[in-house]
Amino acid sequence: MLWRVQAGLRPCWLRDLADGSWLAVITQPTGLRRSQKDRLREAARQGQDLDPDDAVIVRVVDYTVPDRKGEHIQLITSILDPAEATAEELARCYHDRWEAETGIDQLKTHLRGPGRILRSRTPELACQEI
Repeated sequence: MLWRVQAGLRPCWLRDLADGSWLAVITQPTGLRRSQKDRLREAARQGQDLDPDDAVIVRVVDYTVPDRKGEHIQLITSILDPAEATAEELARCYHDRWEAETGIDQLKTHLRGPGRILRSRTPELACQEI
């Protein structure tokens, strides 16, 4: 899984990784007292197993996009090992997803015309209809 997180989320740093990403723990936002969250964070630092209902360990990828006025982007992923996917690959994957999403939006909203609904039920027929 790969998500872009809102600016207000503050993952608790655990350790840096060689590709520039870092491991963090995210605790359940509600229902836990501060002392419980602190205990969970300390358990994560010591490598103990965590109850996923209370906290999860994630990998964080932080970067800025120069052509978007230095927009800061923070992604989290369940892929904890940089050997499986580097921070650069994850950032590229996130942006590729948005390019595809923009193309789909163009087809669904702008190119098909007002009120037109695609009737096709298979990808091949949808391509034919478009």
